[in-house]
Amino acid sequence: MKFTVQPVYLCETGHNEKIVGKAIRGRREDVVLATKLFIGTAEAKNIYDALRRHLEASLKRLGTDYVDLYYLHRINPAVPVERVAEGMGKLIADGLIRGWGLSMVTTDFIDRAHRVTPVSAVQNIYSMMERDYEKKVIPYCREHNIGFASFSPIASGYLSGKVTAETKFEGDDVRKWVPQLSKKNIVANQPFIELVSDMAQRKNATNAQIFPVAHDVPPK
Repeated sequence: MKFTVQPVYLCETGHNEKIVGKAIRGRREDVVLATKLFIGTAEAKNIYDALRRHLEASLKRLGTDYVDLYYLHRINPAVPVERVAEGMGKLIADGLIRGWGLSMVTTDFIDRAHRVTPVSAVQNIYSMMERDYEKKVIPYCREHNIGFASFSPIASGYLSGKVTAETKFEGDDVRKWVPQLSKKNIVANQPFIELVSDMAQRKNATNAQIFPVAHDVPPK
């Protein structure tokens, strides 16, 4: 089993890590566990200390003494990615993480980081409706034996076929601000959804089941 979590995915900081920690209790060796952090500008003075502080808090919530993959969640321009890569290398040497990754990055950032401490995986937005990373990022990852994990492989639920022009996103649902989920775009893209739904039906599957979650993940 594979779990990817992030301390701020839910309203309470670290809540989802606590949920996953409870779920994997007693079976840690059966799962591949990834979590993330974001480094704020005020933390840039000592990157390693910031990395370790965030990681130790996550480890406590997850109830484990290591994670398999530790992502830097998006890039803060005020934090040099080379220094993050150096700090991640130290965490690997400390035995606290087995590998590290980057989220929502270009080939320039990947290359700069990879030259310092080899990057294990990149997680960027990728679906049948968001394929820009096929041009440079995925080929770079393939060439350098870096795993590529799809972020939002069913386009925030749109490709599931269950989101319609009548769907209302309420409360703090971030999909209220996703351009492709505006009523106008949902209507305009309906022929594509019909094509996907037909393909899924012919394969006796749901729409979501026919979309890839990861690409070119190198063997351990």
